Amino acid sequence: MGGYNKIVQEVFIDNGSLALALKTLQAIYQLDRDLDKEAAIPFKITDVIEEDGYFELYLNFMRLTSNVVHINPTAQDYIYDNDYLFLLLSFTVVDVNNPYIREWSIVLIKNLTESKTIFFELLFKEFL
Repeated sequence: MGGYNKIVQEVFIDNGSLALALKTLQAIYQLDRDLDKEAAIPFKITDVIEEDGYFELYLNFMRLTSNVVHINPTAQDYIYDNDYLFLLLSFTVVDVNNPYIREWSIVLIKNLTESKTIFFELLFKEFL
């Protein structure tokens, strides 16, 4: 998708799909963290969703977001204005079960920072 299909990107923004995708990702991520902390609940979301589906779910969210924000200031602004940046950055880890999520996270960071200096400045300030 990326900058090569700007029409698809615009439709994805205009119909609210990006907002819905990010809210869904945030809810699943929070549920996963909450289930992991609860001693009374003996499972994580990985036990609820078939294991392969769980890893694919996070990976596909990262792939989708990476493509939508590519050369797309509207999508980049939405992520920044709605505080989704650090949620997305939480996936920039090495995961032996899901090795490509780190790579897609790097693509996302590249796509966010190549045309928006505010992301680069925020990342630089936060992590260095």
